[in-house]
Amino acid sequence: MTLASTPHRGLSLAQQALLGLALGVVCGLFFGEKAAWLKVVGSVFISLLQIALLPFLMSSLLVALGSLTLTRAKMITLYAGGLLLALWGVGVLVLLLSALALPNWTSASFFSTSDLLEQSSPDLFKVFIPSNPFYAMANGMLPAVVVFSILLAVALIRLPDKEALLAPVRVLTNALFSMTRLVAALTPYGIFALTTGAAATIDPADLIRLQVYMVVFVSICLLLSLWFVPALIAATTPLGFSQIAREMRAPMLTALATGSVTLSLPLVIAASRNLIEQGRSGRIARGGEAGTHDASPVDFLVPSAYNFPDIAQITCLIFVVFAAWYIGSPLSASQLPTIIAIGLPSLFGGPKLAIPALLQALELPADLFQLFMTADLFNIRFSAMLGAMHLTCVALIGTFAIQGQLRLRVAPLLRLVLFLMVLLLALLGGIRAFYTYVVVAPYTKDQMLKSLSYPDDDSLPGKVYKTLPDWALEQEPPDKPVSMSAIRSRGAIRFCYLTDNYPLAYFNSATPSQLVGFDIEVARHFSRSLSLPAEFLPADSVGQAATLLDRGVCDIVMSSQIVSVNSAERFQMSATIYESSVGFLAPDAKRGPLADWATLYANETKLRIGVLQQDVNFARGGLRKAQITPIASNSALEELLKAGAPGLDAIVMPSEIASAWSLLYPRFGMVVPKPTTTLPVAYPIANDDGSLRRTFDAWITSARASGEVDTTYAYWILGRAVEKARPPRWSVLRDVLGWTR
Repeated sequence: MTLASTPHRGLSLAQQALLGLALGVVCGLFFGEKAAWLKVVGSVFISLLQIALLPFLMSSLLVALGSLTLTRAKMITLYAGGLLLALWGVGVLVLLLSALALPNWTSASFFSTSDLLEQSSPDLFKVFIPSNPFYAMANGMLPAVVVFSILLAVALIRLPDKEALLAPVRVLTNALFSMTRLVAALTPYGIFALTTGAAATIDPADLIRLQVYMVVFVSICLLLSLWFVPALIAATTPLGFSQIAREMRAPMLTALATGSVTLSLPLVIAASRNLIEQGRSGRIARGGEAGTHDASPVDFLVPSAYNFPDIAQITCLIFVVFAAWYIGSPLSASQLPTIIAIGLPSLFGGPKLAIPALLQALELPADLFQLFMTADLFNIRFSAMLGAMHLTCVALIGTFAIQGQLRLRVAPLLRLVLFLMVLLLALLGGIRAFYTYVVVAPYTKDQMLKSLSYPDDDSLPGKVYKTLPDWALEQEPPDKPVSMSAIRSRGAIRFCYLTDNYPLAYFNSATPSQLVGFDIEVARHFSRSLSLPAEFLPADSVGQAATLLDRGVCDIVMSSQIVSVNSAERFQMSATIYESSVGFLAPDAKRGPLADWATLYANETKLRIGVLQQDVNFARGGLRKAQITPIASNSALEELLKAGAPGLDAIVMPSEIASAWSLLYPRFGMVVPKPTTTLPVAYPIANDDGSLRRTFDAWITSARASGEVDTTYAYWILGRAVEKARPPRWSVLRDVLGWTR
């Protein structure tokens, strides 16, 4: 009896798996985060499936391929290779048409440290060439293990005494097959645990951000896996559509629940073997005796095809088309060949290597990969399901072709492809219309940034001035340097801040509004450590802040500045609070020449660069040949961006600040030229007797060591504040029945 048809209490394995999937969704939605512990049970199930995976694939390949004659091996390569290319063609067609589903929306994203990383190209030699087979086996490098097994099996084909080796390996294969079948009996329970854990922990807010891509991807996966691939098999083999759908339920549901094609391979092989028997006999086969596993073309077609990109992985490249649209820079028709030329070879290393390579090649922000990873938590399940059907297609059509039972009729195949085109166009057009006229997601990132508030209560005593008080305007420079004792005698420590300095210091949209931001939070933490109230006074520009500092109005300017020779001459600087990268804020259409320093310098004479007044000398030192235009203040910068920055190609500023302004004005994007140039950032301090600077520097050193600065940086700059503000996961138990314990 085969793995796919084992009965249990009146229900087939496929029916049990479907029941486990449904119950898992219901359980996860009912209990919410209280059921998240079942993810551990699901992980145990996945580990059990992995126990026999590598040895099973190796022994199956050796027995199945090593038993062949050279002539038959060539025939298999011809049929399987042609089928693989045909399926790739379908994947490329879907990829090219996917842009038709994208509506006209506006978006941007918070700063991400992934923008600073150099993206490395996938090392295909390391992934596929088993220079050390034992290392590949020990580290689960499945492609290399499969290549090694195929090479060894091909070598066995020519040996006259190969049966001496194949006989014991065949016994081992049968034993491993029986072991896998025993574990597969737990499939419904494993699917229940995995589905419950996923339904209990996936945040709907994450899904809403990516709903267009996810709807497009899932719809295409369902269309191809539930209709097109089975229809293609039915059109070219003796099998019927209903037969294929019935036998493939368990492998597809397992792939859907685990999110892994690899873990579904034994089930795919078993179901394919059962379908081959049905095709031979014309009835539903019950397989051989328990524990037997005679050699079949399926046994090497499935693991061999696994070693190549499948149609599901090609479909994953739709994300690159979506990513360009997501940031407001849709790809042109001339860029689509780049996706195919770079994407297909990169897919040999998997989508997680191909997507970053394509983002880099198409000059898209690297942090978009984080969006792919978020969506992939959900999409990978449907991708695995389509991947399982892809392998089944190769196994069944390839086997029937080898056995001379293939039915290649041109007219039905042309009708199938034409019908696929019509369904794709209708599906993608319908999604576009739905998100254009029914569900139009407004752009909210600017409001998210403006609405951020303190992570704790604002009970710290102090005062915030929105305009300079009279005493600040009239105060004369002090006779002697400020000291910590004088500050304590005053009863408050005073900070100057730059107005509208996103995300460092700005007034949020709360009622009443609060002065918030990274620099303000740092000042609050420092004043709290001194047990002193904090007073904040505004400055329109760094020049005005320097004047207030010299006149003793404020003790520290809470506007983090890049440490340079010019800033050191102008101010007394604190210890480094963090290291920032040099970035540019540029219109989406003008970001290309800014992607790397070599290209930037090659086009430097043509560039018109805007720069905030305090960074003019720094910009002129780094961009000697560019036309530099000073920007007097943040308010002037805002007016410039509202007008579309006419006459400028880009504005240079720290990347964290550029990213925040891109949220407010999403028609502009942040670019960090590679290789990344990082510079220390610090705060200007009043001319003191040394006690204030020593105290502040000591606190910064302590706060960096304790992680307090990193936490504040993540909250205000990396967007963790948005995540922290999310309510608990919705569940029936808590939100409907009111159970909060």
